[in-house]
Amino acid sequence: LMPETFVFQFDSEIRVDRQQFIDAYKRHAAIEGDQNIWIVKPARLQCGKGIFIESNLEKILAALDRESEGSILDPKSGGSDEDAELGLEAASDGDGADNATETKEAKEPAVPKKVKTAWVIQKYLERPLLCSGGRKFDIRVWVLLTADYRIGLYREGVLRTTAVPYSLDNLDDQFAHLSNHCIATQHPDYGKVEATNEMWFRDFDDYLVETYGPEKSFYTTIYPQIRDIV
Repeated sequence: LMPETFVFQFDSEIRVDRQQFIDAYKRHAAIEGDQNIWIVKPARLQCGKGIFIESNLEKILAALDRESEGSILDPKSGGSDEDAELGLEAASDGDGADNATETKEAKEPAVPKKVKTAWVIQKYLERPLLCSGGRKFDIRVWVLLTADYRIGLYREGVLRTTAVPYSLDNLDDQFAHLSNHCIATQHPDYGKVEATNEMWFRDFDDYLVETYGPEKSFYTTIYPQIRDIV
């Protein structure tokens, strides 16, 4: 099941009612108190950039208000290929000429501009399933889609693991909360548990069986759910 999710899309008439998110936040706050945590993610960035985790409603709304006018997205800082086209415009020499001599002239550097992007606000899983060492992970699978729309799911896959144990003590600690590979590589403990902080399904299965018993095998509990989703 997907955690409660809201999408704020500033460049479209289709947008989530702000009050819906506020109501959901207050509903969870009445039950969870200070542990009412949400994760906020931009749609057009990668490598974990722009993601933040917050429990304060006012700070979440203030961040979204700042983004309503758009974000400066630079492909050099982790934006997608689409942002490279939308977020940068080459400087023109003003006369619109297109001739052989123009190719010999040095072009002025591209100038970043603001681009409106959607933001996803999702209820944070405060008590996630953890791998060895009490660390968070995400799951990567390989899927084959043929021209006649047949789908194949490779039985082996990989978990990308964080470099440090999970904790709610510091919501700003990306090393504990985000399992993006490019983030883990920046930590001095990167690669100390698994090479390249990656765990194969079979290794995770061994951990689950040893820790929780054979009835919690990855291949009988989690893998069937992945297959159903695909």
